[in-house]
Amino acid sequence: KARKKRRGFWGSVLDFCGGVCDAVSTIFPPAKLGAKACEKGLNLMEDNIERWEHNVRLLERMLEIYSNQAKASVELLEGAWGGVKKMLHFYTDKHQEFIRRLNQVSE
Repeated sequence: KARKKRRGFWGSVLDFCGGVCDAVSTIFPPAKLGAKACEKGLNLMEDNIERWEHNVRLLERMLEIYSNQAKASVELLEGAWGGVKKMLHFYTDKHQEFIRRLNQVSE
């Protein structure tokens, strides 16, 4: 069976321990269990790393989607606020014109 590339410090430690147990098992057969345990630990660790990498990729994609949505929301709100400000200025101008005419009439 082809071995996968071992990653990181703990991968190296388990790989080394598995090799030592494998070598010692020729003299002391129960050490074969230690080699099997190290191999099982390495396989579990690799499965976890693959799952974590997949989850990180998913989180990166979600972050990109949320970032794009936030930018779109900002643009939408800025556009809406621009429209509200225009309407407020329009009504303020009309109100001031009304007050000016009212003052002219009352003089």
